[in-house]
Amino acid sequence: MPKLSEDRIADVLALLDSRLSYRQIAKRTGLSIGSISNIRAQYRPDIENLPAGRPPVLSPADVRHAQRLICSGKADTATKATSILRNITNKSFEPQTLRNALKKSGMKAVVKRKAPLLTKRHRRDRLDWAIAHQHWTLDDWKRVFWSDETKINRFGSDGRQWVWKQTGEPLNPRLVQDTVKYGGGSIMVWGCMTWEGTGSAVKIDGIMDGPLYTQILEEDLRASCEEHGRQLSDIIFQQDNDSKHRSRIATNWFQDNGVEVMDWPARSPDLNPIEHLWDHIKRKLAEYEEHPRGILELWDRVQEVWRNIPPEVCQNLIASMPRRVQAVIKAKGGHTKY
Repeated sequence: MPKLSEDRIADVLALLDSRLSYRQIAKRTGLSIGSISNIRAQYRPDIENLPAGRPPVLSPADVRHAQRLICSGKADTATKATSILRNITNKSFEPQTLRNALKKSGMKAVVKRKAPLLTKRHRRDRLDWAIAHQHWTLDDWKRVFWSDETKINRFGSDGRQWVWKQTGEPLNPRLVQDTVKYGGGSIMVWGCMTWEGTGSAVKIDGIMDGPLYTQILEEDLRASCEEHGRQLSDIIFQQDNDSKHRSRIATNWFQDNGVEVMDWPARSPDLNPIEHLWDHIKRKLAEYEEHPRGILELWDRVQEVWRNIPPEVCQNLIASMPRRVQAVIKAKGGHTKY
């Protein structure tokens, strides 16, 4: 390379400091790309590598704008955000371009979680409940008997199941979720738990109304208390606001037996730790290598899994109550991660 004057070298260094590409500097100075590279290696060895290839269609400001559109709820999808940005920036680009930029910025697309619709009244009730219980200690929560009902399918979850797939792996039984016309059957189960462990689990035959629910309370809740050395009058009983739970016959039973029923905000499964106990049970049922041959075998498996739940599982769930309460307060009565 011919010896360059100090002025020419200074011009190249100034252009390098301005973050121009080698090609742009070569066009301005008439020097070869090799000469510019040598100058950089000698005088600017620590300068960051310049981005190679085609410049990005979306500027950092465009990506930040897309993030604001998504985080504010004005655009749920990359397709919607792309449509809005096209009108604002007059740039032509595809939704996949924006998806790539959002991924690079640290965002990722996830399946929306299903959760009960919360109106302003629901949010206010949830927040009021959380504030009323924010100073409860673990000993307070230990007094609560948690209850709920759930549906358990013979052929597993109603929702999507995920599996890892190798590149180019053909369709095979491992990648298929078995289905049966009309679902293959299911059972409804009522259960309760407390700090000492699980209580009774009951298979519900037919439609559960007020009288049947009261029968479960009389036989199975009472038996659960006796199993754990508790008196009905000493516990706080949690149930949701289903009409059969609030029926006159059930209300009279609670009053006659001196059972304190916890006030419960509507549409708040995230506050009930037994919901996660059902998840635990369904994961254990999914570990069986073969599907149950019928409803009776499904119930046998449910009972076996229920009996083998260690008290520590219930205790870990109940110990999360202070965190759940604080999460509702932080969300101002809105949805929580639970």
